[in-house]
Amino acid sequence: MNVSSKKTKYPFRSLVTEGLREYRIGTTGIINNIDPKSWKYNRRFFTQAMMAPSFNNQAVEWANELWTEMESYWNELGENHELDLIKWMQRFSNEMIFKISTGVKNNCMASYYYHTFVLESNDLDEKEKEKIKESENFIQSIETFMRGAFYFFYFNRFMRHYVPFIRGKVISLLKNRDFLDGKH
Repeated sequence: MNVSSKKTKYPFRSLVTEGLREYRIGTTGIINNIDPKSWKYNRRFFTQAMMAPSFNNQAVEWANELWTEMESYWNELGENHELDLIKWMQRFSNEMIFKISTGVKNNCMASYYYHTFVLESNDLDEKEKEKIKESENFIQSIETFMRGAFYFFYFNRFMRHYVPFIRGKVISLLKNRDFLDGKH
């Protein structure tokens, strides 16, 4: 519900708990932002950028380029490998969203291809292997961050900080969040 009116019956779309604030979700961006002034500014900026005709044409070109790239990886695999379409589509979506939002290609599909199928071979030099590992770690970190919001939404402060299993998971999620904060 992206209604920017102050007269709406539904001023907030989601509940931001103290746990989500601890995880730093709820005051930035568009989706989970409950600060109306910040949300309205971000929404206006996002809408203007997304609605430009030149951007729409560019997005279609990027989608075609990415699809062609993904298809080339599939062709290189041949018919002896089983394709995990869910993983490939997640990578395609990740790369498309990243490119649309930042204008930079993050090589998500290439990372998956080389990390999963080619890393064992000696065709790549150490610098390329390190770049692939770093890219793969970054992608895994984003996925972990997204899944980790559950712990901060559902569990109260006491459970997050004092229940042994949950506490360990929360500590690792906070370290992951800090890793991502350091990346941008």
